[in-house]
Amino acid sequence: MYSPNLPPKLPPELEREIFELAAQSDPLFVLQLMLVAWRVHTWVKPILYRVILLLGTNAENACSFPSKDFSRYMSVPASVLRESVQHLCIRMAPENVTEDVLSTADNVENLWIATTLSDFREAALVAALPSVECLHCSSALILSAAAGTAPPMFSCLTPLEIFEPLDTEISRGLALIPNLTHFGFDDGYVEAVLLLGRVARDVQVCLS
Repeated sequence: MYSPNLPPKLPPELEREIFELAAQSDPLFVLQLMLVAWRVHTWVKPILYRVILLLGTNAENACSFPSKDFSRYMSVPASVLRESVQHLCIRMAPENVTEDVLSTADNVENLWIATTLSDFREAALVAALPSVECLHCSSALILSAAAGTAPPMFSCLTPLEIFEPLDTEISRGLALIPNLTHFGFDDGYVEAVLLLGRVARDVQVCLS
């Protein structure tokens, strides 16, 4: 029964949904929401690490989100990264941070990557990710990953973008990606598109 002397109280399920919607609508607001109460902290913390950007290695162009301090990611519990990170962008971030995040964030679905790691090491870390569905990377990563048996990750990929022109060598790697539907590459020549049509017949959208 309603009483004007009692403070209003929402059902916990509805309260949680409201805070999660607020966190998802503005990731920068999550840090403030985490201060409301411990239960809210628990609800929205996974959303804080849903999207991670690690950009640059020097003071002039370094940028990261949600924390501006690269070293902070080394102290984030592995369970949080493993369960939370879905969208990850790494561009020339410190190698130790890159390796730590890639080796832990098993649930990444959307990955944009350009690192200073060796092609072999980068490919090994990315190929071990079981849930990547959308990948933006160098052709060297695809070639290195495809050097032996096609990694399980290839079976999940549907959109793929490589940063270089398409050639015969990379096309062999594409042939190992059975569910590829969208493909982007840095080339506008008709010959490249025809080559793609021969090795990846199920591609529906091609951007160059």
